[in-house]
Amino acid sequence: MKLIIMRHGEASYGADSDSQRCLTDYGKKEVISTAKQLGSLVSAQTHVFYSPYLRTVQTADIVSKELSLAKTPEKTLQAGTDFLEIAKWLESIEDNDILIISHNPMVTQLTNALVYGLQSAAMPKLMFDTAYACCLKGDYVGLDGFELVQQIRPEL
Repeated sequence: MKLIIMRHGEASYGADSDSQRCLTDYGKKEVISTAKQLGSLVSAQTHVFYSPYLRTVQTADIVSKELSLAKTPEKTLQAGTDFLEIAKWLESIEDNDILIISHNPMVTQLTNALVYGLQSAAMPKLMFDTAYACCLKGDYVGLDGFELVQQIRPEL
């Protein structure tokens, strides 16, 4: 399985609720930059799953358009979900190549746990800035079953 975990782009703070925060112009540029770099890591079969929050919806729209990928909202990926719940959700995914777009701290905790084990979720080795992505590869057999293939940062 190839698993790409991505954080949404920079978001504004002027919204009535956290779920309605939208990407800034800078955030959109960040996402476009990251999406272009992801081009060599995805295939036509890569499926995008994303949080239903506006900033991740916008991020998924940009990524899926840039890379011509199918996308599906996934409530489990919304802000505040425990990364262990996401890990459990991953077990149910039948796609071989997926790209997850979600929020911090979950993306940081999940990535670290999948690569370095459960303890690293509390003391992460990898940190996610906005529009940052990590490509992992492995067979999902629980935590620490993945290898870090590549880290991607927006180039602006």
